[in-house]
Amino acid sequence: MDRSTEKKLTESAVDLGNNGKSDAVPELLGLTASESFHVKRLAVSALGKLAGTANSAEVVPVLLKCLGDSNPQVRQYAMKSLIAYGADSEKALCDLQDIAANPSEKDYNRTLAEKAVSVISEAVRIRLEKTESKCQRCSVKINVGEFARSMKAFQRTYCDKCFDEVFLKRRNYDTEIEDKKTIETRSGTLVQSDGERIIADFLHSKNISKLPIRRTDQDHRRICHPSGFLPS
Repeated sequence: MDRSTEKKLTESAVDLGNNGKSDAVPELLGLTASESFHVKRLAVSALGKLAGTANSAEVVPVLLKCLGDSNPQVRQYAMKSLIAYGADSEKALCDLQDIAANPSEKDYNRTLAEKAVSVISEAVRIRLEKTESKCQRCSVKINVGEFARSMKAFQRTYCDKCFDEVFLKRRNYDTEIEDKKTIETRSGTLVQSDGERIIADFLHSKNISKLPIRRTDQDHRRICHPSGFLPS
């Protein structure tokens, strides 16, 4: 990109951010894909200035993507803008925590990431306090502590009474499964079905103790999947 074009686009990004109008969002989102990091960082910054008027559902995913940009200043401005969107930036928390813990990241970005995690987490907490949540089993109102506890354990909303009942039921279920494991594999472990035995014996014959795991993000949760499969 020549300097004249870059200068024009950077000025445009600044002007769009300063006008405070949400109709500037589409153009700014386009500028975040610019080959010039100067244009990109100013577009990201401008999106932060539009917090409160822009549709966060459109903006936050783009800012989240910019956290992985190769330029540290783009990452810096993305974090500042995510802070501006408060609780709507909740899905960025995992990536922000990774940045804060990354020894190869710039010190100023690690410090900013820690601040972003703190501010966004507090915004999420406040929003939860203002949101009326109900237990999915008995429909009684639940408080913030009950919400956080049940979501962390089950990704469901339960009051403390129902939480304990579900937890006990799950624990008993796990025990029942263990009791049903009566088929012995070549390695000496017990499994529940012939299909599991075939898989276990195949892995044992290949000296594989377990399948490698790959991790992905889904709805802001870490999901684990086996990264292999058995041939037919």
